[in-house]
Amino acid sequence: MDDKSITGIIRIFIALGCLPLHIIMIWLFTTKPDYQKRMSFKIMKMLGVADSLHLVAQLAGACMAVFETNVNEIFERVAGAIVNSSWDGMIGMIFVLALNRVVVVTQVKMAIYREKGIFYTLSAIIWFSYLSVIGLHLTNEGAVEYGVERNCFHTLKTDLNHFLNRWETYIVLALLALSLCCYIVIVAWLVLNNNVRSKRIKIERREMRFLAQAMIVFGYMFVLRGMWYFGKRFYMKDVTVADVLVVLSCLIGGINPLLYLCFISSVRSHFFELFRGKKGGRTSRPVTVAVLQIRQINENCKQNIFLPVAKKMPREHSNET
Repeated sequence: MDDKSITGIIRIFIALGCLPLHIIMIWLFTTKPDYQKRMSFKIMKMLGVADSLHLVAQLAGACMAVFETNVNEIFERVAGAIVNSSWDGMIGMIFVLALNRVVVVTQVKMAIYREKGIFYTLSAIIWFSYLSVIGLHLTNEGAVEYGVERNCFHTLKTDLNHFLNRWETYIVLALLALSLCCYIVIVAWLVLNNNVRSKRIKIERREMRFLAQAMIVFGYMFVLRGMWYFGKRFYMKDVTVADVLVVLSCLIGGINPLLYLCFISSVRSHFFELFRGKKGGRTSRPVTVAVLQIRQINENCKQNIFLPVAKKMPREHSNET
């Protein structure tokens, strides 16, 4: 078994292991009332959809690597278009999540309708751009094919692909830079809030966990994108390094649900409830009520025992004459 097959098998296991987690997380964020009203979970739900598309396309590429065949032209083109455009969708939602963390942590006073309008508008722009790039890559001029020898997707040398690749690089780098600026603002504000301000603003622990989770995802994508960008000039000639980067790129789509389970306790509790059944809250209430009722009956019985019993007075019989 060669390195390509091993890399493909690893990517298959990553995709098959992480896709069910994404589906569960999207279902939780959609159905649970405590997640439906919070903008951060709506953003994470849209990020989960982009990650899921990325994993499906990576799974297709991994299967072609293992079987060493392109299977079908349409299958290859659709998977390649999604993989080649997935950075636009994922990095875009990472930026929106970073902006949301700025608003929440710094507690910027903003009307609810205005906050929702800003985030919905940004999300709509990102998804429109993401789907548009996928559509352009499905055309003959923007076609993407899978190179079995290279073990990765690559675009054909056309004017449209050259234009898309150049602007995709600029947009991704710009979104990464803006996300980095958001986190720098958050860190600076936290330092000032703890050391300079006389009245410290209290921040909930769960919000800090959200912040840590978002920063880890951003840092992972920031470093990986830098490795891809600079690797073309320095170390991408090494096949082993290129295969490792392909595996790490596949792992982008699976790291988020694992971080949700590690950092968000409510998500973790909902997740484990799906596998252990409905226990605890609903079954304990009737038992508690029954115990309270028994205690109340016992107290009433004790009170009735010690109450003085009224003596019955004999009736006076009238003498009839």
